[in-house]
Amino acid sequence: MKLSIIICTYNRVKELKRAIECVLGQKTSFDFEVIVGNDCSTDGTAELLASFQAKYPDSLVVNTLEKNSGVGTNWAKAVMLAQGEYLAFLDDDDYWTDENRMQIMVDYLETHPDVNLLFTNGYFENEKGLRTPIVYPDNYPDLHQMWQGKQNCFSLNVMMVRKSLVDECINLEDYVRHRFPIQDWNTIILLLKKAKFSFIDMPTCVFSFTPASLSRPKSYEQVIEKYEREAFMTKYLSDCFPDDPQITFSEADSNRYINHILTTLAYRRGDYQKAKEFSKLSGETALRDKCTRTWITFHLFRLAKRLRGKLAE
Repeated sequence: MKLSIIICTYNRVKELKRAIECVLGQKTSFDFEVIVGNDCSTDGTAELLASFQAKYPDSLVVNTLEKNSGVGTNWAKAVMLAQGEYLAFLDDDDYWTDENRMQIMVDYLETHPDVNLLFTNGYFENEKGLRTPIVYPDNYPDLHQMWQGKQNCFSLNVMMVRKSLVDECINLEDYVRHRFPIQDWNTIILLLKKAKFSFIDMPTCVFSFTPASLSRPKSYEQVIEKYEREAFMTKYLSDCFPDDPQITFSEADSNRYINHILTTLAYRRGDYQKAKEFSKLSGETALRDKCTRTWITFHLFRLAKRLRGKLAE
């Protein structure tokens, strides 16, 4: 098998259909497989995947988890099934735009044996369908910039990698064992440790942004659980670079960030007491945090943000 494409999904049946169709519509001279990891969706995803499997029995592999386990676990278990020499990735709500994308990228890797990670350009697309081109800085991708979150538009969706690079850099069992909450940034950090990358300057992928993310935590408990797992994952990653002084983990910084997120949620919910509590724990001194000192300033700040359209309810 020349290429495996990994798509992970949870309760996005409409968007998933578009993602699968754009992959199956690729024009190639080689065989490929599409592996869809279904994280126990409840919205008709299983029925959609069954219809695709009936039509493409030799091309589509479905791995359905018995219980909802999170994107890190879902992604890792799908990758474990991959038989391809090369791997490509696509989020269920995004899509590829060039029907020759896979052929172009495979041809490049076939003729450049020294390259083990290849990426292209793409677009961001808002809920109105308006596209903005991705603009990469000159030093892209830079491991340390990635670690600091300053280069966060580099995504698995624009990549094709040799499976041997993933096998060398990624312990997929750890993704499952530790229930990593994401699969994108952390994977790229680990791949860049050994990557010999190259770039094709052509837009091949659209990143769709919707007003509300399905992964956004809805309660304080969910925020704490999600970001504590993210902190554990970040510590795990830093331990993978013991000789790099720029790849470090700070528990104090992590706790401040969690309380910053909790303060944001409290503002969205109009919960003055929690906003005051979390803001104090974060130690931040921005105007938003100063406004938690009294009930009146808290609600005035909320009103001002809502009038400016920057506080989602």
